[in-house]
Amino acid sequence: MPDASVPRTDASAWTFVRVETRGANEKVWLRDEETGSNWLFKPRSQHSDGSAQIGDWVEWASSEVAALVGVPSATVRLGQRGGQLGCLSLNVAPSNTWEVHSGRLWLDDLPNVSYSSVAASLSKRVKGASPGHTIENVRVALDGLEAPPGTTPQLTGWDVFVGFLLLDALTSNRDRHEENWSVMLPLRGLGALAPTYDMENGLGFQLSDNKRAELLARPEALDKFLARGTAYRFDGDQGTSLVDLVVSALDSCSEAGRVWLGSVLAKAETVDFAELLRPADGVSEVAVSFAQVVLGKNVRRMRDAYDDREHARG
Repeated sequence: MPDASVPRTDASAWTFVRVETRGANEKVWLRDEETGSNWLFKPRSQHSDGSAQIGDWVEWASSEVAALVGVPSATVRLGQRGGQLGCLSLNVAPSNTWEVHSGRLWLDDLPNVSYSSVAASLSKRVKGASPGHTIENVRVALDGLEAPPGTTPQLTGWDVFVGFLLLDALTSNRDRHEENWSVMLPLRGLGALAPTYDMENGLGFQLSDNKRAELLARPEALDKFLARGTAYRFDGDQGTSLVDLVVSALDSCSEAGRVWLGSVLAKAETVDFAELLRPADGVSEVAVSFAQVVLGKNVRRMRDAYDDREHARG
């Protein structure tokens, strides 16, 4: 593991823009006046006993993985504001001429899907998923939308969304609910899927270091832990593994999308996670080691499932 830790950007003097009302935890938009860019500052969450989760570091780590494997993602930095640790996520819109609509609002506006934002806003979720937030409804909702700007032109918005699911499978992120993906609308032209963001709920972010060490010492227990990574936020698929969700979605992708997703997985197999992931203030070496092992195991799980699918297709 490299000696250098990940630096934190001090955003204490950045200009306050507004409070972000979406989500359960307090977040604020800040402007870096030197660059004119807007960043969402997300303080790290606390357990009920006062100990800290490492969602800020996990979000940074997930964005680094996304960049290496080619999945469009928000730029994320580790940060601090007034002594409070957290992460900074750059606004995913290419410019202020683009409107960003959360998946919740986008689904609610479509007459051809059975979904109500009231159920989501009131957290009337069944086993973690809002009624109507299904894989099929998301596919229908993204029909005709382009991939995020800067992505391979042949890809569709749905192709790239399945890429988000693949990234979730690699990081064991179960939190792909309808506020954690968005659609962007320009002044002219077609709308597009926004790059992925809000990826803090993976890599064992909520575990204690004692639990991480215990799982690392017991490979079979760790395998069982990873197997419990299910599509918790998708109605009808709460019991489906994140890995199997990707495999089931592949058939509805375009041919270019299937080729691209295969290349994403192939790139993931070349990443040296021990080189990529480094500790930071408030993040222990055992937490980093745990994340490295989880990513390595999930890449192999994804490869096995992908190859089984290709074999079945002949």
